[in-house]
Amino acid sequence: MGPPPASPWGRPPPASAVAGSSAASASSAFPDLASAQRMARTRRARAARATWDDQASFEPYPSRVDEMNARASAWRRAGRSSRSIVFRPDDAELNADVPADLDPDAPLLGAEPRTDRLPAPRALHGMASITVRDQTHGAQLGAWASMFHTRSTGSNAPQIAAHRLQAAASPAAPSAVPTSEYTAPEPRGAPEQWISSLAGLYEASQSHAVPALCDALQSEELPPDVRHEMREMLAPLLIHCASQYAAEPIPEIVWTALELGSCLGRDAIAAWAPHVSASPCALEPRRWAAIVDGLTSTLSWHTSQYLCHSVALPMPLVHALSAAWAVNGERAVPLPAAQFAIAATSLPQIVREYMAYLRAPATGSMLIARPWLLTLAAKTQIIAWEAQGAMRQASHDAWANEVVPGHAPDATVGTWRVSVSRTTLVDDSLEAVRAAPAHALHRPLQVTFRDEPAQDAGGLRKEWLQLLCEALQRESAWADLGASEPRMQGLLYLRGAPPDEQLEKLELLGTALGLALFHQITLPLHFPRALYALLLALSQGHAAPCDLTTLAHLKPALAAGLARVRTLEAAELAEAHLTWQVDTPDGTSELVPLGSTRVVRVDDRDAYVARLCEYVLLDEVRAPWAALARGFARIVAPAGGAPSPLALLSAAELELLLCGREERELDLEALRASTEHVGFPDRYAAGAPRVYRNLEHFWSVWARLPPDEQHALLGFITGCVRVPALGASALGLRIQHVDPAAASEARVPWSSTCTSTLFLPVYGDADLLEAKLRIALRHSTGFGLG
Repeated sequence: MGPPPASPWGRPPPASAVAGSSAASASSAFPDLASAQRMARTRRARAARATWDDQASFEPYPSRVDEMNARASAWRRAGRSSRSIVFRPDDAELNADVPADLDPDAPLLGAEPRTDRLPAPRALHGMASITVRDQTHGAQLGAWASMFHTRSTGSNAPQIAAHRLQAAASPAAPSAVPTSEYTAPEPRGAPEQWISSLAGLYEASQSHAVPALCDALQSEELPPDVRHEMREMLAPLLIHCASQYAAEPIPEIVWTALELGSCLGRDAIAAWAPHVSASPCALEPRRWAAIVDGLTSTLSWHTSQYLCHSVALPMPLVHALSAAWAVNGERAVPLPAAQFAIAATSLPQIVREYMAYLRAPATGSMLIARPWLLTLAAKTQIIAWEAQGAMRQASHDAWANEVVPGHAPDATVGTWRVSVSRTTLVDDSLEAVRAAPAHALHRPLQVTFRDEPAQDAGGLRKEWLQLLCEALQRESAWADLGASEPRMQGLLYLRGAPPDEQLEKLELLGTALGLALFHQITLPLHFPRALYALLLALSQGHAAPCDLTTLAHLKPALAAGLARVRTLEAAELAEAHLTWQVDTPDGTSELVPLGSTRVVRVDDRDAYVARLCEYVLLDEVRAPWAALARGFARIVAPAGGAPSPLALLSAAELELLLCGREERELDLEALRASTEHVGFPDRYAAGAPRVYRNLEHFWSVWARLPPDEQHALLGFITGCVRVPALGASALGLRIQHVDPAAASEARVPWSSTCTSTLFLPVYGDADLLEAKLRIALRHSTGFGLG
C-alpha cells in the first residue's frame, strides 16, 4: 500500500482523512521540512526556491532570480531590513508561544541572518514579506515580494482563518456517526480537521461553521492568496471524504458538502455528485442558491467541453442537478427555474445537439431531454434553426412546383407576399391567410402597405403583425379580466360562445402569434400567463394544464378560494353548502350531471376543485380556444409528428419571447452599451466636438423622457416598443450620424426599423433636439417620414 495522497502543500492528510476517524483526531502538525517542500508546488515558488536551494543547476528564471538575489544581498549588507507588511495575528489569537528574541520589526523567518542568500525556511506563525525601497524596478520588486510572501505564509494562513472562524470551545463529538437524536456541537479545530471525516462534516452541517467558512472563502476579509491557499488545502480533503461516503452514508451531509464544494472548485462538486439524492434540503435560500450555483457552474464547464470538444458529459453531475431540481420544487420558496439553466448551452453547438435529439428523442441528448437545463438563448437558437429550415424547405418546394422550365420565374416565387391597407387591415389579413396554401405560410414573408413607398426588409413585417394583433385584441371575443379581478386590470381572456366571424379572427390571431414566433418579432399582447400555458399544451395536442397553478394566473382570487376549499373539514364544507355547479353571467352551469343537487363532500373536494378549474379555464371557452390553438399550430407545429421545439418552452418563456421584457423604464445604460454608432467622425477631427455633444444630448433627452415616451422612441427606431427577451444586444440598435452638410436643423430625425437605425442630424442644443424627437414620435405612423 502506497503512501496517502498529498495535500496541496505536500503534507499527508490528517489521520482522520485516511482512516475515517473523527475530526477531533485529525493531525494539525506542520513539519518544517514539509513547509519547505510545499514551496516547490507553484511556479512562483519554484523561482523563489532558487534563492535558498543549494542545487546550483535549478535555475528556472536564471537572470531574473540572480538579479533579485544580488539586489537583496546588497540591501542586507547596506542595513536595509525587511518588515511584516501583511496581517500578523497576535499571540492570544494564535494561542501559540512566540520566541522571546523575535524582533517585531523583522520578517517571521527564524534562523540567523545571512548575507549571501535567504535563510533556511522555517514555519512560524504569521505572514510576512520584504519591504524594499527600489524605485526603478517596480515589476521585479513586486515579483520578489510575492514569492517571498508565498514562502513565509506556508501552512499558517488557513490556521489563522480557522482561529477567526472557530466558535467558543465545546465538547468534541463522538467519533461514531451521530444519530438523529444527537445534537452536534460546533466543530472544533481548524477547517482541515472537521472536513476530513464524515462525522466532522455532520457536526459542521448542524452548526454555522460551513456558512462562516464559505463567507470567508468568498469575502475580502482575508487576502486573496490566503483564500487561494485555503482552497488548495481543503479541496483534496473534501474530495477524499467523498470517497468514504459509500461505506458510511449520511444523507444529511451531502448538501453541506456541496455547499463547501461550491467554494472549493468543480472537482469537489464532481466528487460528491454521485451521492446526491432527492432528499429534502432545509437550508436557507441563500445557502440553497449557493449549492445550485455550484452544480450549474460545474456542469456548465463540462457542458462546454462536451459541446466543443466531444468530451463525455459526466452523468453523475446531470443526475445531481436533476435531484436538486426535484428538491427545489418541494421547497416552500423555490428558486426561479432560470437559476438551473446551464450557461454553456447558449453556445451555437447546442443546435447540433438538438439535431442529434431529433434523430433519437429517447437517447439522443441528455440536455435536450431536460429543457430546464437550457438557457432561453439556447432555446431561441433552436427555434430559429427550426424556422430557417422550414423556410428553406417551403421556398425550395415553391421553386420546384411553380417554376415552368423554359420560362422566366416570377419574382414572387418562393415568398409569401401580403398586401394590406391600414384602414382595412384585419379584412385584408384574413383574405391573405385564406388565399395562402398551408405550405406558403412558412415561406419568407414580404409585406406591403398599399399607397406607402416602402420596401419590406423586416420593418413592414414587424409593423403588420403588431398592428394586426392590436386590432384583433379589440374584438368582442375578448373580455377584460379587471371586471372580476381588479388586480388583473388590462389583461384579456376569451369569452364563451362567440359567433363564427369571431372564431375566424381568433384563428387569424393564433396564426399571427405563430408567425411572430417564427420570425422572432415582439408583439404588444395583453394576455395573462394562463393563456400561454394553455396555448403551449393545446397547440401540441397535449392535455391542458387545468390546475390551481394555471388558474392563479387568470383568476387569483378564485384560485385562493379553491385552495382553501381543499383544506376544509366536513363540518366546514357542510356550512359552505357547495354544490357541483357554477354561476355564470348567463345563469348557472352544472359541472357534472345533476350537479345542482350534489353536495361537495370531503372525499371528493379535490375532484371538485379540479373540475371547476377545468371548466373556468377551458370548458367555458372551448370553441374559442380550439380556433386560437389551431391558428397557432398551423405555423409552429412540425409536420409528421416530429418533436416540437415548443416542448422546450415554459409558459413564462413563451410569453417572454412573444412580448419581450416588461420594463417600466428602459435600461438606457444597457441600450447605449450595445448600440453601434455609424458614420461618426474621429473625436479629434474638425467639428467633432459638436457632433459628439449632439450625441450626448440625444442620450440625455431619451433618459429624461417619461417611461411611455421612452418606449415609443424605442419603437420608432426598432419597430418594437419593448426590449426583446434576450436583452438590448438582440435589438441591433444603430445611430447613424447625418452630415450637417446633407441635412439642416429643420429636419427631424428619421429611422429605418428594418435595420433598427436612427438617422440623427446635428442640432444646436438639447432643447431643439428634444423638440424634433417629439415631432418625429407624434408623426411616426407610416413610412417616408423625413
